[in-house]
Amino acid sequence: RLCLPSPGVGDLVFIDADKENYLTYYEMVLPKLKPGGFIIVDNVLWDGKVIDENETDKKTKSLKLFNNFVHQDARVDNLLLPIRDGLMILRKK
Repeated sequence: RLCLPSPGVGDLVFIDADKENYLTYYEMVLPKLKPGGFIIVDNVLWDGKVIDENETDKKTKSLKLFNNFVHQDARVDNLLLPIRDGLMILRKK
């Protein structure tokens, strides 16, 4: 169960959960963030599997979808930090 505050009250969200639902969690929390608030997402490089076209397991496919979606999402600015397993830092506009 995920408890979320009222819209526009959060400053920071950290996502590190089941990879298949990263996009769902992102869509749930983004409206709750204040403009200028941050979402930090862990494991977005998934041990390099996200750039391997031959990787088709469910988690990798979900992370590829998430990464592509947020990269094109005009509601946020994003920065990918290629440290460890990859951190995506998203700032709500």
